[in-house]
Amino acid sequence: MTKLVGLSIAHFPKKVGADFCGFNEHNESKVWIMLVERALKNLGIGVVVAPVGGLRSKVAWLNKHNPEVSVELHFNGSVNPNVAGCETLFYPGSKKGLVFANTVHRAYKESMGNRDRGVKEGWYRMDRPMIVDYAGDVDGDEMPDYFLRETNCPALILEPDFIAQVNNITTRRFDACVAIAKGIKIYLETLGG
Repeated sequence: MTKLVGLSIAHFPKKVGADFCGFNEHNESKVWIMLVERALKNLGIGVVVAPVGGLRSKVAWLNKHNPEVSVELHFNGSVNPNVAGCETLFYPGSKKGLVFANTVHRAYKESMGNRDRGVKEGWYRMDRPMIVDYAGDVDGDEMPDYFLRETNCPALILEPDFIAQVNNITTRRFDACVAIAKGIKIYLETLGG
């Protein structure tokens, strides 16, 4: 039986997410998702790509198609163009999510050639419990990221770099996307079947 991977593009055309001088998260995520899709298909893995739209509709669509795993691709934002690094987010406390995140992150981090920010639990706006993450942080209002929380399978949010790192993102995208696909394949092989 062929395994199925769900892919999701960050944000949507009217709200493009992080932006640096017109280079934005949504448009670049589209390119990366297309390359990951192609690489997965070349590895013989089935792929479904959620239609562009709101987060709730993308998650509902993915759940309807019942993939074994899902990945959404983002780029971090920062007003500081010197900030760089890749990270992978998984649903807080999920053992399967942690294994999936470590497998994929290990596969693609070297291809980015930037700082390894690691594998992290994915909290909405990265507001973690029992930690003051910013001035005025109120403990107790934290919640896991919606995509990670509501997707019915192990899900990841990949953040290969900060959007201001245009050169790194564009020159490394092909190799990174192939590495992401290989990492997903390695994880799927651990599921058997």
